[in-house]
Amino acid sequence: MEAPYQPGDMIQDRYCIVGILGEGGSAITYEAIDTTQSDLAVPPNTSLPPHETAAHVALKVLSFVQTKDWKLVEMFEREAKVLKNLHHPRIPAYLDYFSIDTERDRQFILVQELIPGQSLGTLVEQGYYFQEREVKNIAQQVLEILTYLHGFQPPVIHRDIKPHNIIRTESGEIYLVDLGAVQDVYRNTLTRGATFVGTIDYMSPEQLRGHASYGCDLYSLGCTLLYLLTRRSPSELPLKRMKLDFRSSLSISTQFADWLDTVLEPALEDRFRSTTEALEKLHAEKLFVTQTLAGSNIKVSRKQNRLMLKIPAPKALMSLSLIGMIAELAIALVATIILFPASFSLLYLLFTRLNFLLLIVTFSVLALLLVTIRALVARGGSILFCFWGKIYLTLQPQKFRLIWYCWGIKHEQLGNTASIQAVSLKSSSKKASGLMPAAEYCVIYEGIQEHKFAMWLTTAEKRWLASEIASFVIEQYPKKKQEPGLQNTWQFD
Repeated sequence: MEAPYQPGDMIQDRYCIVGILGEGGSAITYEAIDTTQSDLAVPPNTSLPPHETAAHVALKVLSFVQTKDWKLVEMFEREAKVLKNLHHPRIPAYLDYFSIDTERDRQFILVQELIPGQSLGTLVEQGYYFQEREVKNIAQQVLEILTYLHGFQPPVIHRDIKPHNIIRTESGEIYLVDLGAVQDVYRNTLTRGATFVGTIDYMSPEQLRGHASYGCDLYSLGCTLLYLLTRRSPSELPLKRMKLDFRSSLSISTQFADWLDTVLEPALEDRFRSTTEALEKLHAEKLFVTQTLAGSNIKVSRKQNRLMLKIPAPKALMSLSLIGMIAELAIALVATIILFPASFSLLYLLFTRLNFLLLIVTFSVLALLLVTIRALVARGGSILFCFWGKIYLTLQPQKFRLIWYCWGIKHEQLGNTASIQAVSLKSSSKKASGLMPAAEYCVIYEGIQEHKFAMWLTTAEKRWLASEIASFVIEQYPKKKQEPGLQNTWQFD
């Protein structure tokens, strides 16, 4: 892009150009001196010597002739409008905005406070190596700025957080610059009218699809921090299940790695719900805690805002539930052995001698055979699951997932965490018999849905699991503990 101004040039008889600070795809940013705020008289078209009392400013100049795109002009004007209403010590202050018309061009000029420092991208390019402690400090400062931006009504979403848009001073203070990509999240995202802006390497999956929200800035911040630690663009890092796999490229604390893992989740609902939560968890001493119940093989893990349960197979040959299933399996097997040849005989007679009574008998036997085969498969599968199966339950703030897994086969149920009304123990509607005792399940009540699991566990284990799940839900949605009708739903008697 051709620079319209050179050092010493005056703009509006006020701003004297010192030099170029940076060039983007649509604008050039200059360092200049506001001569009205300086005691140094500056004649036009002369080189400007340094002066201690000179008021240095940053001039961002957009040339319409060179862009030829009114959308870029709109974004430029939006940046000026947003900056005018922002007052944060780590965002360069808005000073002025105007346009200049010439015979061949129209220039739009935004004047801001000049931050004495270098971008994080420039520091890396110059060979600077960031340590984990420094990167966490940068993350904290950026999150504090984002918390301020996201707190507006409607929220201000930056949409273009990257190393070159974060300035660090010699004293370590962090400034967030270039708000040209900000958007009104309610107006654009909810109406699916977002413009595709930002830097692709640092954009979240949903922003690539044109949807911007709080989580987009968190994801971009995570990519920026990875760049500082690895000195590699996020696009150069390997992927594992559509997620950036950075652990093999870094030697950082488990705590910080887990935090980055959450920030960089491809699915928006799996990330932190806000910058406030991300900030709170950034310096948490433990992000992963595994809890156990004495004498139990169940594993309950907490990772950030996620509860994970792993329930292994019982493998208890003498358990009443297993004995009952084996007895029912034996009955179904004997019935199948008897009905299978009888069905073929009846079918043969039906084809050789068409008779209405014989037709009814044949179809009745076939229906009974199908029922016994179904019972045989169900009981056989249940017994296999008791020896080799596992149950995985993962709860997150928005959704939960219940998976039965055995020998590569899995059955999955999904639900909404916000819709969970209670967690309790419930006996099966099937009455107890000499062969099969009445089963007692651990149940998650989600609206009209009942998610049953862990029938074979002891009552103590079921109560413990129900308590852990209920505590997690209340932690995510505190009002559930106070709402009438829900205060006593977390009981297990």
